Amino acid sequence: MAYEELITEDRRKFDNNFREEFTLNRTGFLKLFFAGQWLDFDSTPRVHLRINGKADGYITNNARIGPNDVVAEGPDQTGFYVGRAESHNDMIFTIEATLSYVYAEAGFICHGISSFGYSGNSLGFHFQGNRIQAEGLKSISLEPAEGFMRGHARILFLPA
Repeated sequence: MAYEELITEDRRKFDNNFREEFTLNRTGFLKLFFAGQWLDFDSTPRVHLRINGKADGYITNNARIGPNDVVAEGPDQTGFYVGRAESHNDMIFTIEATLSYVYAEAGFICHGISSFGYSGNSLGFHFQGNRIQAEGLKSISLEPAEGFMRGHARILFLPA
């Protein structure tokens, strides 16, 4: 069976962060892809992937892979922590995640990788976690703590 596109072609490009609403009352797997620019921030803010607009109840961990080290970051309960900015630089990014919603009573589980590039350097992240929630999937958002993101997104669904 082929993947089902959850974002129409006219909605794949985003200019001021990403939020897509839909009703998905089926269990299955989602592949999420984001790429673009992160602009206009003043510190080293985090970016989160959030389900149904919820900013609590997540159990996530993250490992940052920098130019000279690997560091565990987290835990974070405000969203799936997919990465963070570095040194007040505008950045380019790519994020790939798998979100599973196979047993409704168990909620969502997510894992993925991301890369953030800036001024000849880059940061990579491996992230994973879960959120207990049995209300189905109504929205997915990519939310930076500061600044804004613009780019392209694809969300594909495969039934369980």
